[in-house]
Amino acid sequence: MSQFLSVIGILQTNCSTHQAVQSNFSTSEFEPVVLSPHEFQPCRRNDNDETSRDVVGDSSEEDSNLAVIFTSKRAVQFFSAVCRSPRRLCYAVGPATAQAAASVAGFVEVRGGAACGNADALCDLVEAELQPEVHKLLFPCGRVRKSTVENRLASFRLTVMELYDAVEKKDLGREIQQIEPQHKQLVLAFFSPSSVSMVMKHLDTSCYDDVKLISIGPSTSHRLKELLPHNQCFECRTPSVDAFLHTLRLCRQ
Repeated sequence: MSQFLSVIGILQTNCSTHQAVQSNFSTSEFEPVVLSPHEFQPCRRNDNDETSRDVVGDSSEEDSNLAVIFTSKRAVQFFSAVCRSPRRLCYAVGPATAQAAASVAGFVEVRGGAACGNADALCDLVEAELQPEVHKLLFPCGRVRKSTVENRLASFRLTVMELYDAVEKKDLGREIQQIEPQHKQLVLAFFSPSSVSMVMKHLDTSCYDDVKLISIGPSTSHRLKELLPHNQCFECRTPSVDAFLHTLRLCRQ
């Protein structure tokens, strides 16, 4: 049996922590394996709707009172694929999303980032810096999402822009069967609530009573505790490599 702490990282393909799990943690401490349950497909869009005309159009003039809200790097990638006009201001959850907003989508000013590790913290910042009677908000997102941003920022003129669907990989069940639950040093690390739901459909949870769990953020933690209430769950509060590594080491104690 391996003396390493085996880490099964169940996360989105090309997630910011994907390469870190494989490179930074391949040490004498950890033996990482990455499992990606999702495939992403663009939503069908109506080019005649108001969002397409006013936000995704070719106009060189930008509304100085518009701010874009990103809660994932994935949303940035899909937004940059359809938005042909440069944008000035956005708010982003976590450092990876903030970096993508600047480098991929070309935002001049990116607020939040490492200081806002989840949607609630980002909404706190938006409410502190912007005025509902002055500013308009655009929220590019997936079709399946939590309602945190829409509920918290309801006082603003908020436009929701559904850009992609997360669907289950066709061979997910086969990949999950390759996980060895009898490994006493196994940790399952989940990076999104949707990954929890997808994986649990294929997992024989009776074999995982002693397996430790890691969740990235409170939403993922809540979903894990619903489905695996008897397992020890460690919540990583910010989506950064350092925070994830710290949480992994807590699992060893």
